[in-house]
Amino acid sequence: MVPDEVGDVGARLTTGGSLPDDRRHWLDLVASVTGPPASTGSLSHTRLPMGGALLYAVHPVEGRADPRVEHAYIPDGTHGPLPITVLHSSLGTGADTVPPERPDSPLGPETLARFARANASRLAPFLADVRRLFASPAGRQIVLIENDPETVACWIALACHSLPEPHARSLTFTTRTAHPLRAPQQIVGIGPDADFDRSDPATVAHLYRVHDGTGGPGSPPATDLWAELAARSWLAGLRPADAADPLAPESLATRLLHPAPPPEEDEERAKRLWRLESLGDEVLHGLVEVLTKIAHTGDVPLLDALTRLHRRLERVRAAAAAPLAQALARARFSGSAAVPDPGVGGVGQGTDEHGHADVLDGAGDGREGTGSGEWVHVGGVPGPHRRSPAGQAPPDGWARPEPHGASGPPAEPDPLHRLAGPVGTWAAELESRLAAGTADDALVAAAADRLTDALLGPADDERREALALLTRSPGPRLPRAVLRRLEIRTRMWRGRTLAIKIGPLLGGWLRDAVDDDTSLPFRLAEAVVRHHRVQGADLLAALIKEMPGGRVPDAPTLEAAWYLVWPDGRPPDEEVPKLARECPPSLIVDTGLDQYFRKWLTDPDRFDGTLIDYAQEMRRVLLTPRQGTTVELLLRTSALAERSVPLPDAVAAVFDARRRADPTRVLLDGVFRTLADRLAQAPPRALWAQEILHPLATERDPALAEHYRRAELAAKWERLDFLLERPHQAAYLFMSWCFATPGTTDAWRRACGELLTVVLSAAWRRMDGQKRLEVYETFRLDQPGWEHVWRDWLASLPAETTHPADDDRPHGGVHPQRGPA
Repeated sequence: MVPDEVGDVGARLTTGGSLPDDRRHWLDLVASVTGPPASTGSLSHTRLPMGGALLYAVHPVEGRADPRVEHAYIPDGTHGPLPITVLHSSLGTGADTVPPERPDSPLGPETLARFARANASRLAPFLADVRRLFASPAGRQIVLIENDPETVACWIALACHSLPEPHARSLTFTTRTAHPLRAPQQIVGIGPDADFDRSDPATVAHLYRVHDGTGGPGSPPATDLWAELAARSWLAGLRPADAADPLAPESLATRLLHPAPPPEEDEERAKRLWRLESLGDEVLHGLVEVLTKIAHTGDVPLLDALTRLHRRLERVRAAAAAPLAQALARARFSGSAAVPDPGVGGVGQGTDEHGHADVLDGAGDGREGTGSGEWVHVGGVPGPHRRSPAGQAPPDGWARPEPHGASGPPAEPDPLHRLAGPVGTWAAELESRLAAGTADDALVAAAADRLTDALLGPADDERREALALLTRSPGPRLPRAVLRRLEIRTRMWRGRTLAIKIGPLLGGWLRDAVDDDTSLPFRLAEAVVRHHRVQGADLLAALIKEMPGGRVPDAPTLEAAWYLVWPDGRPPDEEVPKLARECPPSLIVDTGLDQYFRKWLTDPDRFDGTLIDYAQEMRRVLLTPRQGTTVELLLRTSALAERSVPLPDAVAAVFDARRRADPTRVLLDGVFRTLADRLAQAPPRALWAQEILHPLATERDPALAEHYRRAELAAKWERLDFLLERPHQAAYLFMSWCFATPGTTDAWRRACGELLTVVLSAAWRRMDGQKRLEVYETFRLDQPGWEHVWRDWLASLPAETTHPADDDRPHGGVHPQRGPA
């Protein structure tokens, strides 16, 4: 038991006091799986299945072998300090003693910013894995390997302060554990000498996300746009959690761009924060998309910062910079933003290294939107524009622009291209142009952008109008353009989040939009529409058949399919058995969907290998006492069947688990049947053991004796062949079936009596004199006294026949005495 050394240990963190009585049994379980090694302190935060969380702290005490242990129960909805912030304080000190979080405190913002800069190369991959924990319950556990728990705590604090407060409060962790394979938390801290095989490729590549700060092997780094921007926020001294929307890349990027630093600091800051060379293609394109959105806001200070960033981006990857250049051009020259003061400035003030304005290739027509302080190409030739130093005449080929009134305003574009107003105001005109074939690519692209905004926006009316237009759209051109944009806009979402976004968009239009290049989640969405006559588990089975190879490739895909079928995530109880046989149990646990299988686990429809597989995976989650004992019974029964444990130990373990569990009839029959089959296959010498025979003979449920009787009769001929090859084993089989002890049941006596008559007597009749002598000598030499019991039993047998007529050996078998039947 864990000592409860603190009275009202929940006083500081909760309004509900210490751990409620109906949850106190979880304390032992949490302590057993998250306890740190000896002499090492730790702090763990664990969600409880019945609601709330348990904060558990271990403090080494100098000169004492036992550490000081504290715990606090945190009810759902609690406000106050984040769980990780109590690492350096007592849990039971009272609310008035909570120290304010200073910037330079061990886990304060300044300390964390310095820690982030010192670990810059590891920061983005770590934060990407943290975000995956919340993007989908399938996010794999993060294992942090550090020399001391305080370093692990810094990483956890970085994660918490990079997330919105609800996410930070729900993040589970332990800063140090001696049992990493059993720890249920999302982030698990261990030392370099922990019992954790980092050399196993499956461990680091598939089972866990391993971040090793001690120089050992870890998981392949995988990052994303949000993680890169969150990491750059820390490098800039900005806490991502302070952003308007901490999980939105656009929000993080806006904070990094505005306010812009002084010109002399710009290049150094840009090199530190915008290491564009290190970004992968997907992240870079996502960044350009976010920056392009920011450019459309027309915020002048942001446009200046974006222009400088564009110049760096163009030097690194010119092709990727093109969309940003076009967005900047539209923002500056279409009137959506005021043109900045054209005064002369140095590099970083909107000019290039020669004092000329930034070049945005292909933006504008050489005259539109220019001011009196600019030069344009003579004749309005499309190309770059340059600002003129005060009082200086333009060079050859350049001239000051005429005001719009001198040559007339520029030609107005097609009004429909603006697609202003609600979808319903322009849908009919767009539909008619699509039908007539007069809608050009620019119009289709603009419409696709607007429809994508409507589909993902909060307005239900707009979404319905957009879906109606897509459904009526003649041909696949517009639906495919919209689907491509949906794939781009939702690529940061996975699993349940993605399914929730896709669910309201289901409709017949997807049939025209989906092609071979469509991503799997949207192909599954189209399959839901196509299989509209199928529901529930049958629909999920149909979706699985649509997946590559007819198998679920990963946890996010399973979760997405699951929530497409059940938007609330909850299947009917009666469908769970079928789901269990369709879905891989490891992925069910990875996604957190195991909560819907726990009732079935303790009350299954049948006992089979699927049930055992789920029990194996359920070891990774916190279970109720009954669920835990059921899992233990199933796993010990599996070990018995697989012969991975010596038979006496395996039988004792099964009966021990059976006594502590409360199995249903289906479960108990499955356990008894497995046990009986294993015993029927065991050599008689192995059966002759007190640890095996005593629980068998005294089991009060008669079903066990009946299952054993049937198993031995089914294996009768294998038994006979074995006994004729090894006659001495007949002595041990006789003693096993004659075994009696106080409490032996009538059912066991009847079953063994029938087996003696049907099996052992048949073997005796087929033995020659030499083999019978060998049986007798086994009794006389190894088990003195039993030879008298043996002779008495032989005397009770009916008259012996040489070859009994009731030989029921299956057709085609080989009789041990007479050859082929």
